[in-house]
Amino acid sequence: MYKNLFKRVWDILTSPSKTWDNIAQHPEDEKKYLSHFFYPLVGLAAFTALINPFISGYEYFDAKATLFQGIQSFIVSFASSFFGFFITANFLNYSFVRWFGIQSDKRKAEMLTAYSLTPVLVVSFFTRLLSDFFFMKILFVYVIVLVWEATTHFYSIEESRRGKFTALASLCILAVPLIVEKIFLLILPGLK
Repeated sequence: MYKNLFKRVWDILTSPSKTWDNIAQHPEDEKKYLSHFFYPLVGLAAFTALINPFISGYEYFDAKATLFQGIQSFIVSFASSFFGFFITANFLNYSFVRWFGIQSDKRKAEMLTAYSLTPVLVVSFFTRLLSDFFFMKILFVYVIVLVWEATTHFYSIEESRRGKFTALASLCILAVPLIVEKIFLLILPGLK
């Protein structure tokens, strides 16, 4: 399973137009894009949040406090990715129907969100393991490229509306998980 996961991550990051074509031509049944791609990727990103305190400067804490910090980071990472994904997908599906006249297709909105979140999850994975690579966060803007490619190869949006579609989808995909994380940190005392 992880071999296919890493291959799909590599494909979506290195050749998005070809990958979106492949996704559009071979629709995945039974939400395999979630169980075989998105959930394992979220799990890996959350796992790196769990081990991050042990490898990045929490030496002044004892092992118990470091583990507690890791568990808190795991919860925040997993919850923000998980809930952010579903909120984003539902909002995008609603927005596409309302503002772009696209027929409602929640599964397609979920696929767009799951695959377009790939750079965010991969970069968070690496920056948590190797804190010196914080500059990699600039790659979050690659979400825009993925959504732009999806407008042609996956959604078939006419040329005049591609920019608006890309701006809306990219903004939601980048901002909603971050907003969910901030809300989560506000309502749950003791986290960070």
